[in-house]
Amino acid sequence: MGVIIHVWGEAGSGKTALAARVSSSLSEKGFHVIYVSDRPPRGVWGDVERVTFLIVSEACALASLPDMIERLVNPRTRLVVIDTVAGLFRHLARTAKLRLLPLTCLRLRRLAAERGVSSLLLNEVATLGGEEKPWEGSELDRYVDFTVRLRKDDGKLIVEGASLSRFLPGEALDALEVGA
Repeated sequence: MGVIIHVWGEAGSGKTALAARVSSSLSEKGFHVIYVSDRPPRGVWGDVERVTFLIVSEACALASLPDMIERLVNPRTRLVVIDTVAGLFRHLARTAKLRLLPLTCLRLRRLAAERGVSSLLLNEVATLGGEEKPWEGSELDRYVDFTVRLRKDDGKLIVEGASLSRFLPGEALDALEVGA
């Protein structure tokens, strides 16, 4: 059975780097990853032979995102990465967001339960009433199994929440020097 992990943090906290390392590690082991973003990937990726990059740049494409993900899943798929939830859904009108975000999360839950495909939902910080919270965090909490916050303190990566080592390949965490 797959799990859905909500990973949030400030820009530069290591969310995309973590997802890239996990995706590369799974690809090296022969597994398939679906990587969804609103922009082409940047940085060092390593092995991406079995990583399908799905770039969604328009609201009309976002409306069919759950169907596109489901069509791309194959027996070797182990992970879907959404990078970032805020980047993809923020520009939508409130009513569209309230419909599409839960629909996408419900599909990911079904893939986790029925096909063992886990998901990493990367998310950004929103400041509400002077407090830092994940963008649309209360909505996402309904659908995720675990929430993890990444932040940097004097250049050192700090992981708050669930231990990532329970779910992610060790070499991906080692590469990021995460002792979660």
